[in-house]
Amino acid sequence: MCVKCRLNRELSAGRKDFLAVHESHPAASEDRNIISSCSMMRSAKEVIFFMKKFVTLFTDSYHRLKSVKTITTMAMLAAVAVILGMFSIEYGSYIRIGFSSIPNGIVAYMFGPTVGGIFAGALDILKYIIKPTGPFSPQLSLVTVLAGILYGCMYYKKKITFTRVLAAKFIVMVICNIFLNTLCLSLLYGKVFTVILPARAIKNLVMWPIDSIIFYAALKALEKIPGFSSEMITK
Repeated sequence: MCVKCRLNRELSAGRKDFLAVHESHPAASEDRNIISSCSMMRSAKEVIFFMKKFVTLFTDSYHRLKSVKTITTMAMLAAVAVILGMFSIEYGSYIRIGFSSIPNGIVAYMFGPTVGGIFAGALDILKYIIKPTGPFSPQLSLVTVLAGILYGCMYYKKKITFTRVLAAKFIVMVICNIFLNTLCLSLLYGKVFTVILPARAIKNLVMWPIDSIIFYAALKALEKIPGFSSEMITK
């Protein structure tokens, strides 16, 4: 008895459906490869565009450092920061409201991350020279520089909203204040990192909304002054 094989067009409907599901057409596979390649190219272009925009923040900020108006504004705000550092409001163990950090945020907002980092580091050293508190730590100064850079990335050429200020303060609080500063203090004084971390974390979390409100209110008040904005000050 001989069984004759039928052509594909002679197969039953169920058999044809089965093959239609499980056999992919070469053209369909090629289309998927083209779509995948286009998606990868689009993602790569987006990454490159983001990196160029990120680098431009630092290069543009560096060029502003060459302006005499920038230098004089930084000097004026440094003097204001030193004066504000003499005043603070303390309430309990965790609340200490200071105002000396406001000029750091203003410089970062007006001139960008490069100028913001340099200003924050130089001001930290200047404050220590005027009023030394404990042994000098270059690591803590570097953390201050990082905070100025982060503020510059978050504020420079951006519309300042309270949400943005909260986000910027939170990022700096977690990276610089809670983690890096605590690590530097543990190495400087020989204390266990995990022992001093909880108290510092609680203190920073309590001060986070307070510092955000103070800086946002100060910046909005200064924006009402003609010539203050980052666009007008460099003309």
